[in-house]
Amino acid sequence: MRAGGNPGKIGSSPGFPPEACGNDSHLLGHCILAMHLKWHQPRIFQPLTWPVIGAAVLPAAALFALAWLYGGRLISKPVTGEEIKVAVIQGNIEQERKWNPRHRDSIMRTYTDLSGSGSVERPALIVWPETATPDSITRDPRLLAQVKRLAKETGAYLVLGSSHNQKFMKNKSGQLNYLNSAFVVSPNGETPLLQQYDKIRLLPFGEYLPFKGIIPWSLIGVYELSTYTPGAKVTILEVPPFRFGVTICWENIFPDLVRQFVKNGAQFIVNITNEAWFGKTAAPYQFLSMSVFRAVENQVYVVRCANTGVSCFIDPHGRITHRVSDQSGGDIFVRGSLTSSVVPLQSRTIYTRYGDWFSPLCFLYCVVVLFCTFIRKSAARSLSEDSLHM
Repeated sequence: MRAGGNPGKIGSSPGFPPEACGNDSHLLGHCILAMHLKWHQPRIFQPLTWPVIGAAVLPAAALFALAWLYGGRLISKPVTGEEIKVAVIQGNIEQERKWNPRHRDSIMRTYTDLSGSGSVERPALIVWPETATPDSITRDPRLLAQVKRLAKETGAYLVLGSSHNQKFMKNKSGQLNYLNSAFVVSPNGETPLLQQYDKIRLLPFGEYLPFKGIIPWSLIGVYELSTYTPGAKVTILEVPPFRFGVTICWENIFPDLVRQFVKNGAQFIVNITNEAWFGKTAAPYQFLSMSVFRAVENQVYVVRCANTGVSCFIDPHGRITHRVSDQSGGDIFVRGSLTSSVVPLQSRTIYTRYGDWFSPLCFLYCVVVLFCTFIRKSAARSLSEDSLHM
């Protein structure tokens, strides 16, 4: 038998010192010892056992079952409370017409006619979309007078979007900075006649250029836009006896922002938006689906008013109860008005009160698990090395 090294000298095989393995019996003993140590040494990757699988799966299954049962119980209960009527106006104004002075009168006539139709059921609020007026109602006295007159004629508070000129501020190019705002116009000449919320989360590349002082956008073909200034605070609008918050454009995709409105006292949310930019694409439906989550997270109604659609009512359980549509069922790039009821609610869900605590908690849990796994593997590796050197 030749195992390498000197002929007939098995103990000179690689890995075994010649002085320890002078004959076959010594080699056999070392082989048995090595196999014993290999079999009984701690393993770095232990096979999964049923207790381990149960410890991982059962808590997740329990949480899922709890959420399923709680959700089923919640949506089976009717939403109760004093109802108010709200009318949404979907003007379907083409983007190229919105800021053209020649179409100014026709735009206002469209919204006036639709508001007249929507006021038949005597709503408390009539809602127009984002930047519905062809100019700022705070800069154009004639336009403001027209809006005030319409509120008085309909007997409803008008909630409308209007691009608002922020006073006494100019950018470096000498252009005025603007606020994208929502206004509440009283029908009774009350003080304040106008309540105002200024959009906080501006749209990058639509309302401002991000990192404008750092990135030379003009060098890559991105030129200066109309400069907007973000609003300073979350504002709750009041039409006694109820309170509500208005989000503008894409602000409804930010859960924590909508949560702040409800936490500060809003009993329902009105989202005004203009999605004519996107054309007949999936974008309006994607934004709509995000609004569904905002209703569920805070357990309040969400009223959505879009220039070209989708304008609708979402209940606190995330169900779209009514939407503006034409006779064929189309709900984007159609014109119309819709009146439905909402219930102002004093909601205090866990999410409303505490916000996004669950995500950091999950991250912390993952960090702890990884740390424990690393410690365990290090200990197992150390024991394995000690066993082999015995």
